[in-house]
Amino acid sequence: MEMFAGLVGILQYGTLPAVLVLLVLVVMMKQDLQRIHQRMDNLEGRLDYLDRQCVKKAELYQDISGWRGDIRRLEGKLDGLKDEFFYLKGRFDHESTKRTDS
Repeated sequence: MEMFAGLVGILQYGTLPAVLVLLVLVVMMKQDLQRIHQRMDNLEGRLDYLDRQCVKKAELYQDISGWRGDIRRLEGKLDGLKDEFFYLKGRFDHESTKRTDS
C-alpha cells in the first residue's frame, strides 16, 4: 500500500519518473526471479543426485523382506539340527552308560 502511495507521489513530477521507477522495479523483480530460478535448478540437481545415490525406504524394505524369510527358515533349520544333535548325544550317552553298566 505504501508503494502505491509512493508511486502516486511520483506522479506529481510527471509520468516519465513514474515509468522509470516502475521499470526499475520490474528489472529488480526479474533479477530476483532469476536468482530464485537458479536456486531451484540447484536444488533440483541435488534432488536428482539424492534420487540416484540413495535408496528409497520402500525399495530397501522390499529388498530386505525376502532376506528376513530366508533367515527365519535358516534359523528354524539350525534349531532343528541343534535339537537333533542333543537328542543323538543323549542316546549316545544312554548307550554308553548301558555298556559300562553291563
